Amino acid sequence: MQEYKPDMNIRQMIICSTLSERPLLLEHIRVGTERPGLYDFELNLLNLISQITNGSRIEVDEKRAALFFFPGIVTNNDGDEFSFDCGNVRSITYFLEALIPIALFGKAPLRVTLKGITNDGLDLSIDSLAGTMPPLLRRFGVEGDLLLKTEKRGFVPHGGGSVKVRCPTVKMTLNAVELLEEGKFKRIRGVAYGASIHPQFLNDMTSAAKKILNDYSLDVWLTNDLSKAVQKDAQGYGISLVAESLKGTFISADDCFDIDKGRRDPSNEPEALGRRCALRLLDELGYGGFLDTHLQSTALLLAALSERKISRLKLGRISNYTVAMLRNIRDYFGVVFNIKAEEMQIESEVPSRKNSINVREEDGENENENENGDAMEEEESKQVRAQRPPMVIFSCIGMGLANLSRKVH
Repeated sequence: MQEYKPDMNIRQMIICSTLSERPLLLEHIRVGTERPGLYDFELNLLNLISQITNGSRIEVDEKRAALFFFPGIVTNNDGDEFSFDCGNVRSITYFLEALIPIALFGKAPLRVTLKGITNDGLDLSIDSLAGTMPPLLRRFGVEGDLLLKTEKRGFVPHGGGSVKVRCPTVKMTLNAVELLEEGKFKRIRGVAYGASIHPQFLNDMTSAAKKILNDYSLDVWLTNDLSKAVQKDAQGYGISLVAESLKGTFISADDCFDIDKGRRDPSNEPEALGRRCALRLLDELGYGGFLDTHLQSTALLLAALSERKISRLKLGRISNYTVAMLRNIRDYFGVVFNIKAEEMQIESEVPSRKNSINVREEDGENENENENGDAMEEEESKQVRAQRPPMVIFSCIGMGLANLSRKVH
């Protein structure tokens, strides 16, 4: 029995326990806090895992302060389609970030429809996950495309959304990866979404985002997705942005209406959401790395599970969630990463108005203006390099986890 500690992440421990086939025993979960015991969404996650496994055992005491989880064999419900209600507390992406790594090592491809909240301000939006996760899986040699199709939008607090999920399986083991060169970013794609709101809200969000992003790229394409809410008072809106580089890097950022603040709050105005999301994307690009902050933990986990070869990944800003995943990878799989700070580059990769995502053609300008612009640009790059921490290279030898559950035809 392992005693719960505040720095533990139960979702990560459930993922690692299922993949390593090691039981999870926890006691004194959040004892002494305002909300002791397991949360409802954590119990929902355990129930979802039990539906895609065979032989799992879940035991929770009356106060939810102790958990015994014995993982079973991952079958993905033998490839049969089913639906699951994720509840109205956490977004569907909270469950998908745990479901996808597990389903990759299943007996058959996963076919499930998840119902609940598709977009909120707490978790990554389903649009950003759909734009960044499939390219990452292809890097690890996963054959077949991951499908995350939003059929209905669901917002806090009523939910009602629906996402169709099709996840392929690994043939034997994941490939080792070398994700070091992020390259110059060439295009930005995005979607402004909403339900039971005026269409002008979506136009205001895209216009505000484009006003900022057009200074850095000529190839910015944002679409609108307006849908009807399941309930009359279930309203919401937000925006998701994904930047793609010449090297196949995908970086995302999103923002969503915060129901706790109310519509009259200035931070919930459509223009404010669009500007804030654009600045978040530039912030992610400014910190560099091959992956954005949300995909770091998943990429490191897949690298640790890959074939017995060296994998290397270059990451920018390291989140606390990623640090917790590194601990769980060490404890459950015995894989330890070698972490080394990259030397600062002479030329900054941060997008700027001159060194933009797409290089603009400048005709008819005299040499003096170019020289002044170069001097200002060089000074700006020095300031950015001084403020931005160095990127970090993670390297490890994979444990070679094989998908022994997969059907062989």
